[in-house]
Amino acid sequence: MNILNTVTKNIPKSALLFLVKALFFYLTWIFLYHFYLQPRQVLDPPLTNSLTFLTYKVVKLIYADHVLSLSYHTSAPMILIDGMYNLKVLDGCNALELYVFYVGFIICYGAPFKTSAQFILAGLSGIFILNWIRCIVLSVLSFNHFRYIDSMHHYVFTIAVYSFILILWFYFFKVSLKIKK
Repeated sequence: MNILNTVTKNIPKSALLFLVKALFFYLTWIFLYHFYLQPRQVLDPPLTNSLTFLTYKVVKLIYADHVLSLSYHTSAPMILIDGMYNLKVLDGCNALELYVFYVGFIICYGAPFKTSAQFILAGLSGIFILNWIRCIVLSVLSFNHFRYIDSMHHYVFTIAVYSFILILWFYFFKVSLKIKK
């Protein structure tokens, strides 16, 4: 116990409270997701399928002179162009973890309900739109410039989405501080 006191004595109480809330939020989410939501396929299929469908609609406009189709006969929904594989959207690509990560910070910070709700709705919408754009660009790259997919998928889009989330958090923090004064 002495080690815990030594480590925590220089950390502000509000920061410790945030960390405790964040740990509780994370453990609750992990338990809820792995023991209830994932086995019952509550969140992943609707998110993945809607993302794939909306991507398909835009890609269909981009490649209007090609035959596009959606396939749900595999482990994940796929977009096919002229009968050839173009894009597969896995459950891990539906941004669910990013939504939880983003919302968790806002809930754990403890701003007024109205402010938190506004930022949560705006942030979730923004993350969804960025992820949708990501899927559209990956589909276009898959059709035209396949060699760029790996770097775009693993680096460029990851940096873009996390940067977006950080900017939203900073703005949320700034707005919350003004309200608390």
